[in-house]
Amino acid sequence: MTNTSHETAPHHRIRWLSVVGGFMDGTKIEFAPGLNCIIGARGTGKTTALEFIRFALDAMPDDRDACKRIEGLVSRNLDFGRVEVGIETKDGLTYVVTRSLNDAPMVLSDEGTPTGITLKAGGFFAADIFSQNEVESIADRSISQLELIDTFDPENIAELDVQIKHVGVELAGNANAIQPLHAKIATVKEELDALPSLIACQDWIMRAEIHRGRAHRRYFLDLKAGQLHADHDVEEFDSAFEGKFCAKWGAAPRSGWTIHREADVLHQGQTAFIPDFSFQHEDGRRVFLEIAAYWTPEYVQMKSAKIDLFPGAPLLLAMPQRHAKKWSELPPHVLLFKSALKINAVVEALERVLPVSAFHSQRDGSDKSVVTDSQGEQRGQLSATQNGIEQT
Repeated sequence: MTNTSHETAPHHRIRWLSVVGGFMDGTKIEFAPGLNCIIGARGTGKTTALEFIRFALDAMPDDRDACKRIEGLVSRNLDFGRVEVGIETKDGLTYVVTRSLNDAPMVLSDEGTPTGITLKAGGFFAADIFSQNEVESIADRSISQLELIDTFDPENIAELDVQIKHVGVELAGNANAIQPLHAKIATVKEELDALPSLIACQDWIMRAEIHRGRAHRRYFLDLKAGQLHADHDVEEFDSAFEGKFCAKWGAAPRSGWTIHREADVLHQGQTAFIPDFSFQHEDGRRVFLEIAAYWTPEYVQMKSAKIDLFPGAPLLLAMPQRHAKKWSELPPHVLLFKSALKINAVVEALERVLPVSAFHSQRDGSDKSVVTDSQGEQRGQLSATQNGIEQT
């Protein structure tokens, strides 16, 4: 090791290359500070000299194919010889790096004494070496150009990478917290949408408990049939998916089925449910359709559980195909779709949920309940063995 008297260099420098043995035995190339060019005819060893430096400094590329190519070139041309590279650190300290085939690099002083320093020591010495193919790849790929620029300030880049990972973890945590809230919001929205429909029901009671400071009051509202008029004209859809499906079906009947938007209220005990659509057939059959599109898996599971509360209702649940894995065998009331609901598939499902034979069997029974709309007019009949259904 020799301490130079000149000013500290702003960067590391390769001083010379020496080859002992092999194809380039006896070759020694001195490099001046600044730009150096190696000129020679094809096959004179220009590329080999470059790859010898890379091999000695253990600056092999990350690409495995490129690494194998360089190792093959060094093996063919070095044989049992060795490569020596004189280096100067940015602090002005000089060393010699020597390496033989199948051995690790060894850092020596200028006098040839082992130093115990390794090239892997952070900040000791670094060199960016690129073959012709790598230069062409960097020129062709923007990501490679950015990676090269990042090497000029690795410490700040590493700090930014840590910050990015930290923010990513926080965002993932926020996403996990938001998903259940989306399901709750959807549930509350359904409950709010059901409030106007309650006005159309007969003999219902609303109770409210209001807290204002220390005051504690209870309010009771009892509305009898006919006291209020329900103007239930639904124009907005819960999603663009539902709006497109309704527009695609149209006002005219499809195979005898006419579509109605949120026209019925199903209730079971203390649970009320308004399906997205009801379909009225010309022969009097009516089937309900609930669409669970573009929601989280938690919401779809909650929706399915709610529909299970109405096992007797002619109710059809449409959901994306990716949620089908929850069933080992698909229930008959579930309709799967990929990206859009097909009209023919919906018609087939309606006939499957309430076939004509089952409908006539129900009508021949003696115990029936009447379904009415908001004006009190009779719309059709359903067997009383089904869950209660009231038309809004």
